Amino acid sequence: MKIHRLSVVDALRSLHSRPEGLTSAEAQHRLHDFGANQVERVRGEPLWLQFLSDRASIFSFGLLQNPLILWGVSVELLLLLGIVYTPWGYAIFGTAAISWRVWLFIVPFMLGMIGVEDVRKWVVRRNGR
Repeated sequence: MKIHRLSVVDALRSLHSRPEGLTSAEAQHRLHDFGANQVERVRGEPLWLQFLSDRASIFSFGLLQNPLILWGVSVELLLLLGIVYTPWGYAIFGTAAISWRVWLFIVPFMLGMIGVEDVRKWVVRRNGR
């Protein structure tokens, strides 16, 4: 039963309750029959695995509140800067420094790819595939 989809009247009826609640006797009777009303903690998918999801939006994870993602992006950026802007990067990978004008050209495409991927995930969620 999806109680959240019922009207208040139907939800109360399905629970054999009423707007003013249960009497003490009814509450004691239900406690005896069903036990204490406790919510079990269900361990969900780890956040790093959710991030790899083909359905969940990248914006649903609270990216700035996820230390794993922040560390990963920071390390990736430091490696990129080290490869592109240091003599070791020039020697090992044969790279050359990229001017800020090139970065200004590249960044909108990076952001656009994130947006396009999020739209794709939305379509997948909507179509239920």
